[in-house]
Amino acid sequence: MAITYNEIYRLSEMLARADIPYEWVEVPELNGYRIKLNDNVIATQHDDSCGHEQDKIELLGGLTPLEKEFDRTKGWLSAEDAFKRFSYCYENNTDTYSIKTNHEWFIGKKSHDKAKVIVLLAYKISLYKKNKKWNDSTLVNYIEEWLNKEYKDEEWNCNRE
Repeated sequence: MAITYNEIYRLSEMLARADIPYEWVEVPELNGYRIKLNDNVIATQHDDSCGHEQDKIELLGGLTPLEKEFDRTKGWLSAEDAFKRFSYCYENNTDTYSIKTNHEWFIGKKSHDKAKVIVLLAYKISLYKKNKKWNDSTLVNYIEEWLNKEYKDEEWNCNRE
């Protein structure tokens, strides 16, 4: 049974509204599509892409420096998440996505506060692994959402804006 992909179309509409040029490519052999910002930043959604079962987009390029250390792609993205990365790469003429995080917040914490955060993260990860399908990209998103919620009144910020 063929899966209907909506997120890739939503990304296309968002890019068009923002006047960001791109190339739309059909990939019939994989029952899907690609959106090319350039040769190094590509969004894809097809029968073999990460997250396609849940109508999510996979990016080739547009990764953070840390993400690039571990992989060449990032899957399980919504159209909004992919759009943030595409628009950043377009506006900054780069293939690397830079997010603003405040590592000083963690480094400046006292040792017992750091330990508390690490223990809480380990607990959250164990709950995540127990209750969800294991996937590194979704785990990172889960941790970032939790940190943003848990420490919203402090200087921690994982937001990708």
